Amino acid sequence: MRNWFVRIVILLLFIIGLSYYYFLFGEKGQGGVTCIFNKTVGWQCPGCGGQRALTALLHGDFKQAFIMNPFIYVFLPLMAYLGIIIVEGYIIGNKKVVNTFYFPIYFGYWFLAIILIFTVLRNIFSF
Repeated sequence: MRNWFVRIVILLLFIIGLSYYYFLFGEKGQGGVTCIFNKTVGWQCPGCGGQRALTALLHGDFKQAFIMNPFIYVFLPLMAYLGIIIVEGYIIGNKKVVNTFYFPIYFGYWFLAIILIFTVLRNIFSF
C-alpha cells in the first residue's frame, strides 16, 4: 500500500510541476531562463530552445517544438524512463527494476557522442 502512495504522490508532484510550468509560461515562446553558454560563447548548447520546445509541447504544437529543439523528442522519453527507474528502483526500493532496466556503460558514451554531434551540427547549420 505504501508503494502505491509514493507512486501517486510523485505522479501528482510531476503533474503539478508541469501545470505550473504551463501556466507560468502561458504564451508559447515566452519566458524561461537565459542560456549562460549561449550568452557567453554565442553557440547554442544542446538544451537551447528546450524550454520553448517544452512549452510548445504542452500547448500541443509538436511541429513548433521540433523547430525549437529537435532533441526534445529524444530527451523527454529518456528522462521519463530514467524517472521511472529512479522512483521504482531507488525511492521505492524495487531491486528487480534496477537489475532489469539499466543502461549499459557504453550507452552513456554513445549518448554523449550524439549530444556532441547534435551540438556541432546545430551550430554549423543553425537549425
